[in-house]
Amino acid sequence: MIRKGYEVDVSCSLEGAQDQQHLKELGKKINGNTQGFLYGEPKWWRLLKGLVSAKSLSEVNFFNRRLQESLVQQVAEYRYCAVLFTASSLYPYALALQKSGATHCSTPPAILIDFMDVDSDKWQQYATQSQWPMRVLYKREAHLVRQLEKKCIDIADKVFLIAKAEIAMLNKTVTTSSKVVELGNGLDADFFMPNTGVDKQKIVKNNVLFTGVMDYKPNIDAVIWFAKEIWPTVLSRFPDATFTIAGMNPIETVKKLAEHPSIEVTGFVDDIMPYFHRASAFVAPFQIARGVQNKVLQAMSCGLPVITTPMGAEGILCKNEENVLIARHADEFAAALINSLSSSALAELLSLNARKTILEHYSWESKMAPFFNALTENRHQQ
Repeated sequence: MIRKGYEVDVSCSLEGAQDQQHLKELGKKINGNTQGFLYGEPKWWRLLKGLVSAKSLSEVNFFNRRLQESLVQQVAEYRYCAVLFTASSLYPYALALQKSGATHCSTPPAILIDFMDVDSDKWQQYATQSQWPMRVLYKREAHLVRQLEKKCIDIADKVFLIAKAEIAMLNKTVTTSSKVVELGNGLDADFFMPNTGVDKQKIVKNNVLFTGVMDYKPNIDAVIWFAKEIWPTVLSRFPDATFTIAGMNPIETVKKLAEHPSIEVTGFVDDIMPYFHRASAFVAPFQIARGVQNKVLQAMSCGLPVITTPMGAEGILCKNEENVLIARHADEFAAALINSLSSSALAELLSLNARKTILEHYSWESKMAPFFNALTENRHQQ
């Protein structure tokens, strides 16, 4: 957007000092202003309030009155061409903007909401795979988020989803609307580069990598399933193999996986690239997922052989045994990973084809076209 001459202002909520530092770093990279507002209440209290309300926990958890008031004031004072909200849970902010009259001026900004994926279905998956009482809690959240998604579509000028499969799911479970368009993820292929030249000396033989925020349920379920159901089979074939789980906020259950000498749980890392560059393969063993897994795109861009479940491959231009390996069950997954580690020819084929896929289909220029079209449509309507 900056290269196209747009000025971008960012307003967001903050949990603590680490978020403040991230916002500061972001401010150095954009040509606009950044504003961050600390939540007035701790997360546990916000969630507790959500439980006794008629609202979804997602909506209550991400609500920050100071941010809402600032947003309304900003839009009233500055002539924005659009305001982008990055989740259905931010509906209260869009509603406040509409009620304030800021969107009823002679040149109102477009209200754009990026769902990314269908959150309500993800909560429904949680419910299906959980026991009481969490099943009841997740089912409640799925129902309320579904209502939230419909309200967002009603109020927005455009709603974005990350893949056609997500749009199909929204049409099936929430509603259909011409406002909903696909906005896929791009990737900076110059940053997520393969390990080449002398850096290849840093590759750790038979090191298997997973990346992600490790207090997020789909990531937690993925690594626990992999460690319990797949990793023992891999170790029986490669006793020297290691499994690295790289990502912030690992919960205790994930930390305990590192009690096995072959498993490493890093916690937060300043730079993820050394982990991509030392790995021999990347795994995405998802049992619950929605949308497109950025971690899979990043691994493909880095030229790593990727072994994934169908859920991890959803929405990505990939074909089994061509640029990824797709396995449905634990035995298949273990066999695919062992084949990748055993065969340098297979690993090289997957690596070259994966990188080629990213270069040909995942540039930000091509993926952002629907977003810029939405901005253009709004200007023409004005």
